[in-house]
Amino acid sequence: MKLGLRWKILLFTVPPLLSLTLASLWRVDHDVSGQVHRQVREDLQRTVTGFESLLRARTESLAVEGGVIVRDPKFFSILSMPVSWRDEQYRATVTGVAADFERIARADVFAVLDAKGHLLASVGRHELAPASLGALAGDGPARTWAVGVAGAQLQLVRTPVFADGRVVGHLVLGAAVDGALARELRNLSRSEVTFVVNGQATGTTLQAGHDLTTALTAAREARQAYARGVPAPGVQEQAAGPDSWLALARPLPDAPEGASHMYVMQRSLRAETAVLRRVRFGLLALGLVAAALALAAGLAIAQRITSPIARIVRAAEAMERGDYDYPLESKAGDEIAYLSTRFVDMRSQQRKVVESLQESMRVKREFLAVASHELRTPITVIRGFQELFAGGMLGPVSDGQRKALEAIGRSTETLARIAEDATRLAQIAEERLELDCDEHDLEPVLRAAVADALAMGAGRGVHVECAVSAGTVSARVDASKLRDAVGHLVQNGIRFTPDGGQVLVWAHADERHTYVEVRDTGVGIPAHRLEQLLERQSPVRDSSHHHSSNTLEFNSGGLGLGLSIARGIARAHGGWLRAESREGQGSTFTLVLPAPAGVGAIAA
Repeated sequence: MKLGLRWKILLFTVPPLLSLTLASLWRVDHDVSGQVHRQVREDLQRTVTGFESLLRARTESLAVEGGVIVRDPKFFSILSMPVSWRDEQYRATVTGVAADFERIARADVFAVLDAKGHLLASVGRHELAPASLGALAGDGPARTWAVGVAGAQLQLVRTPVFADGRVVGHLVLGAAVDGALARELRNLSRSEVTFVVNGQATGTTLQAGHDLTTALTAAREARQAYARGVPAPGVQEQAAGPDSWLALARPLPDAPEGASHMYVMQRSLRAETAVLRRVRFGLLALGLVAAALALAAGLAIAQRITSPIARIVRAAEAMERGDYDYPLESKAGDEIAYLSTRFVDMRSQQRKVVESLQESMRVKREFLAVASHELRTPITVIRGFQELFAGGMLGPVSDGQRKALEAIGRSTETLARIAEDATRLAQIAEERLELDCDEHDLEPVLRAAVADALAMGAGRGVHVECAVSAGTVSARVDASKLRDAVGHLVQNGIRFTPDGGQVLVWAHADERHTYVEVRDTGVGIPAHRLEQLLERQSPVRDSSHHHSSNTLEFNSGGLGLGLSIARGIARAHGGWLRAESREGQGSTFTLVLPAPAGVGAIAA
């Protein structure tokens, strides 16, 4: 039977157009599905990163707060008393002092230990379990996790208490990681959160049953992977009854190696892909309509579908650049519009998480500024009485007392320097560092910085060369602050150069910049570590090498403020700090300052 012309036209036009339309719809479905799953996984990863940053910020805040408390004379003097920890009256006295400080700190854990680790007082909301005291052993600062009497996981920071150069006790501050924190995180990130220790949930936003089982399974598998020394599993998809989950399990930051302190972040795929299922049903309906309306209807429908998706993609790209206000059209009654609305909701939640982290950093900087300011008054009082005693104005002073007063004077100078550095670091972080710039010859500035560093490094066998070549270099700078910046760099050079090594400081200029270089023959810095030093705005600490801040002992860590201060002072002058280093061969740090007033050379 011969076909009529109408059917031939239909035969040669409708099937290709229908195939093209169906292929287009399949492609759109594939892209939307992939985009939704990627966004869920990436959002889960970002939530984990934000949570760990929040915990680290809490740890830093506890460490700073502990450092302030242990320097209070009222606090460390009570621990200096030669009384046994078994003395009930002594423990009651310590408990009273601790309670006074706890009302100010308001930490979940506020415990005081003697020098041997015996518990003297615990006045916080959570008490330490006896088995947790072993994790707090040692003399130096420590950050760890433990389990409280009530079963909650406790984020702990132990700060040693010094008196007369020896450890007389320890202050333990902590924050609870429990169901309340889990619920707060869920409100911020729309993720289900479970905290696990020894295979048991200590806080969760999940219901008991299959949902909680998936979290415990993810935590167990991640812990086993870490125990075997293999990479921990990434985002996993798990089935639980009619629902499925995307789960990511990690050990809590700063948890002891081999410990079972874990957390699990989860997203329900059933909830996250509800919009995707509705979009698929809409695409199927559009395909049926396209079969009847052929090319014109198919093109119109494809355009209607792909345009909003492309806009969502552009909005996601803008969000990666920090722009959370990219406009998205959202018209009621349309599945793609509903997807856009959900995307806007997700973007809003992400912004809240970021702003919350930024607020945590702001609070930490504000506390640092206030604490350093408040230190000045007691330092001034101590220094004044020390001078009165040393000068004999309050009565005769024996040789032994004079040595003690000299030690007090040195410690007071150290405290004053720490407070000054902390204040300057806070000013740099808040961009409030004020400069008093004038034209200065850099030679005396560099020599003064070198003299300061040599005074701090007395007793070290590091040679600091001081030789002025022909010509001079001058620049418009704040001489005091530039001296401070160069002094910190020279101190670092001495600190990380073994005895017998050399530190060279010199300056030169070209038509656009003045360069002040500090070059040492020390241990050098690995490439990955050097990149962190140049990029980070806060000090990079290594607690295993930390020593008292008033020494330049070889390879000691100090307080780690020097590079941050030098970098901030350079930026305040409109310049920058750059560094070059090879491990085992030494390092060179260069302050680059703009607009030199003269050209020449100085070596110091």
